[in-house]
Amino acid sequence: MKGKLLFGAITSLAVLAAGALPSLAQNWLEGSSERLPTEAEIEILRQEVRRKIEERSRSGHPAWDPRTDSQRQDTEDFVRAWSQVDPEIAPFLGMWLHVEEVLTIYPSNVKGRVCLLYTTLDSRPGFAISSVVNDKVINENDTVIFEEGGTLQTALIRHGKPAYSYDFRPWRPLVPIDELLPAPYYGPSAEAEAYQIIREFKAAGCTASTPSEQ
Repeated sequence: MKGKLLFGAITSLAVLAAGALPSLAQNWLEGSSERLPTEAEIEILRQEVRRKIEERSRSGHPAWDPRTDSQRQDTEDFVRAWSQVDPEIAPFLGMWLHVEEVLTIYPSNVKGRVCLLYTTLDSRPGFAISSVVNDKVINENDTVIFEEGGTLQTALIRHGKPAYSYDFRPWRPLVPIDELLPAPYYGPSAEAEAYQIIREFKAAGCTASTPSEQ
């Protein structure tokens, strides 16, 4: 199932626009993908990511991972638990970091659905619901998120060619959404939007719990 856009913020994970708020895709990726990338085009991007990971490894600079052993184990346990009931979504779950931008991906009680929260230090949050198909998160603006080498990459078509943007690395285990929202320093209107995100999160069956904890 493709997603439903809730709020203007900085994310390529935007889906159906709500009201007059700005498009998430326009802010985060400076425009939607021209079309959905094909499997062959995504494979080209995968190979490029693999090449960069291998180069980094050969140069003695392995992928950056700031997690403690405990945080890494908590994430692995959470992913393993969800892989038993919804294996396609499991590799995407957790909190992912790109510079100061955090992409938090939650499971849902609806099979094949993921719930995406995008936050930064200097912008209001964005929230979307997307589907995972053939090991990829498919978004309404024709962008695709794929996992490669323990990272998340965003694939899109720009000027007729496949490209990827935003190299998200593992950051922290999932926490309940109300621990991340609201951000009161953005003012009353942003706080109200944050509470609406939480309501939509719950209505969509999103969760920070393992299947056995529900």
